[in-house]
Amino acid sequence: MSESGYQTLDLDNPGATPIPDDLEIIQEEEVIEQEPESDEAPVQQTPVANKTDDEDEDEGGGEEGGKRRQTRSQRLKAARDAWQARATEAEERAKAAEAKAAKYESDATEGAAVGLDLYIQTIDDRIKAKRADYNAAFDAGDRDKVWEAQQELV
Repeated sequence: MSESGYQTLDLDNPGATPIPDDLEIIQEEEVIEQEPESDEAPVQQTPVANKTDDEDEDEGGGEEGGKRRQTRSQRLKAARDAWQARATEAEERAKAAEAKAAKYESDATEGAAVGLDLYIQTIDDRIKAKRADYNAAFDAGDRDKVWEAQQELV
């Protein structure tokens, strides 16, 4: 029991012996030692007891040591920032791709319209030429040429 008269209960383990109030609990965090880029082997993760922010800055050797420890929250923040940067980059690429696709679509639509107009003009010119051939054959009274001209129009 504590000085206030309340007893601490461990709700995760009912029936377990209560934890004394004067017991110091040390919480461990994973840290990664980062070294400057070199040809050396990477440093493995090691669990270390909690430190204050001042103690977490640099360890032994400062600039010469080249080692810096990151707490789990710092690693998570760095990972979050990296994912956010990737997401932003992906969004920008998607917007650029959509703009490019819209441009290609408008160009294709415009090209198709121009191509269709050109095709229609070509057909109209052929029909006019065949009609002129028919009229010439009719005026000349040449039944065979009239027949051929009619067959070409169909």
